[in-house]
Amino acid sequence: MGVTGAGKSYLIRQVTGQDVVVGDGIAASTQNVFGVRVKYRGVKLTMIDSPGFDNTYRTDTEVLSDISTYLSRTYSQGFKLSGIIYLHPISQARMDDSSLRSLRMLRELVGDYALGNVVLATSHWSRVSSEEGIRRETELKNTFWKDLISRGAIMTRYSGDQRSGNALIDLLIDKRRIVLHIQRELVDEGKKLIETTAGHVLNEEIIKLQKKHEEELKKLKEEMDAAMRNRDKNAQEELAELKKELERQIDLTKRERENVKE
Repeated sequence: MGVTGAGKSYLIRQVTGQDVVVGDGIAASTQNVFGVRVKYRGVKLTMIDSPGFDNTYRTDTEVLSDISTYLSRTYSQGFKLSGIIYLHPISQARMDDSSLRSLRMLRELVGDYALGNVVLATSHWSRVSSEEGIRRETELKNTFWKDLISRGAIMTRYSGDQRSGNALIDLLIDKRRIVLHIQRELVDEGKKLIETTAGHVLNEEIIKLQKKHEEELKKLKEEMDAAMRNRDKNAQEELAELKKELERQIDLTKRERENVKE
């Protein structure tokens, strides 16, 4: 798991040697959840790739639905996970909304009792200076990842080569198999997605985003009124385009809320 461009597909290609499509860090290459089977150190292993919650082509609701469906199906078939590798690009200057949302979704999908089977790995170390990378790493350890680490999650680095990728797998492959919180809720308890902790959290995030867009639209309309009074045609045209995009975003968040409830 991890945000778009963190290196999830690249990691799987490094470990398995299979031709997994790798993105450029701008547009998402992974749009669906899928498993790649490989024999690793004599063990039959399936590495599961998943789109980020900031996916270029899919909404967060669609991503959550796909991840939940995949995990529910495999759990119902008797398969359990050894663990989750969560990748975060150390080249990212700050923890933006997408990163915070992705981290929160990780927490709710896994559940506190299974965090001992989570590896938090920083990637893209070649894109920052050692000094800056260590500063950001320390911030993650002492702030954003502090609670996860205190509950058993392992923090490490992924340098991008096969040896480093194998080291991440080695941290998890011998661990006791786990059932994630989302799997218990959907399969064992028979809940709908909106009734799960992750679904509830995502719905809250969508509501906040919708309110933010509506406030921005209100301010934009005030600016448009001022531009009309000043007869500034260029400003009117630019603001009209922004208004159209904001209205599209609001409509999208409304549809996302409906999709979560289904």
